[in-house]
Formats: sequence, structure tokens, C-alpha cells
Amino acid sequence: MKKISVVMLIVIASIALTAGVVKAASAVYDSLTVGKQGSGGVTFFNGSIINNTTGTGGTDNPVVIADNLRIDGRVYRGATAGTGDSQPFIVNDNMEVAGTLTIGGNAATTKTVLSGTITMTASGDEAKVMATGIDCGSYPTYTKSYTYHYKKIAVPQVDMASAPDLRVFLSLDDTISSPYPSIADSWVSAGYLVSTGYVYVNYKSTTTLCDDTSTDSYNTTGNYRVVIIN
Repeated sequence: MKKISVVMLIVIASIALTAGVVKAASAVYDSLTVGKQGSGGVTFFNGSIINNTTGTGGTDNPVVIADNLRIDGRVYRGATAGTGDSQPFIVNDNMEVAGTLTIGGNAATTKTVLSGTITMTASGDEAKVMATGIDCGSYPTYTKSYTYHYKKIAVPQVDMASAPDLRVFLSLDDTISSPYPSIADSWVSAGYLVSTGYVYVNYKSTTTLCDDTSTDSYNTTGNYRVVIIN
């Protein structure tokens, strides 16, 4: 066989092989089976799993796992595990827990758990002023009033006719003194009021003197937790 014919055969074979590889790489498979009954298998994904199809009107189609799911590790959102970022793990549905639910290190059998942040420097969603009745002209250094600041938290389950069993907690840090102990990363039961559809958490008290100077006490670190027991 002439040399030129051999070269042509090699070129044709290379083109055919390349076309086959490209076709295989771009093929869409309806299903993939890994392992078999009794022996199982392992699939490695060094990256993300994404459903890149869309529904009617361009709505997002989720990745669907159509069976019970076992995860031998922790579930978290964002680049790193833990609560040190602004990427909370979100459950976008009702949720049932068959065992014990632990929140902030504390176990609770719950129906509903609500949590959020209170800004310590804010005046509060509600503020109640209680005057002492002192004659400031005669006693200029005495206390003129106390103001109690409340965070208004929407709790639709609260009905004054049949209020559920509630527990409300505030977190502490090591800068707080009176009236709570100075214990870092701990939770204490908070003072709160209830009205239909809302819980009001008392998170700060302001003492105002007759000369209009004021001081704040028992501020929280900014975190609260509402637990509905039944």
C-alpha cells in the first residue's frame, strides 16, 4: 500500500474516533444506574448537581430526589458550614421532626420555632413609658421615667382565646451584666407579652433622669427564639 494511502486511512480513522467521542460527550441519557441490588455503588461529583431545565414561564425546576434520602454528614448552605455567615439553611415547607429537636444546644419538642435578630440600638417596635411621678423641680437628680422596649414578632398561631404554650428566649454575650449573668453564647428566658397574632419581647429598659440623661439596661445580643410547645 502506498504511503499516501496509509496516511489517508489514519486521518479518516482519527476523524471518526473524534466524532464518536464528541457525540458521546454531548449525548443526553434518560437514566443512569450505579451499583446493583445487594452491592450498591458509589458516584463521585466533584462539583454541583443542577437541574438546568425550566418550567412554564421560565420557572425554576428543582433537582428531585424521588426516594428516602440518607446523608452521612452535615447539611448546610453557603461555602462554609456553621452560623458564621449570612447564608441560613432554609426549609421552604412545613417540617416534622420524628425525634428530638435541639436549638442552640437546648432540646425541645416543638410544633413551631421562630428566630430572628433584635437590634440593640433600636427604640423597639413598641415602647411603653412609665413615669415615676417625681417632682423634677424639687428633685432634679431623681428618675423621671422608665421606658420598656419591645420587639414585635408575628406568631400567627397565637390566639388570645386559646393561646399556645410559648417559650421565648434571648441570647447573651459576655458584655452583659445586670440583671442577667455574664455567660457567653447562652440563652435566657425572656420577658414577653402576647396579643392575637403577636409576641412582644421585652429586650431593653431605658432609665431617664430628670435632667433627661438616660441609660439602658439588660440589652440582648440581638438574637431571639420563640418556641411553641403544643
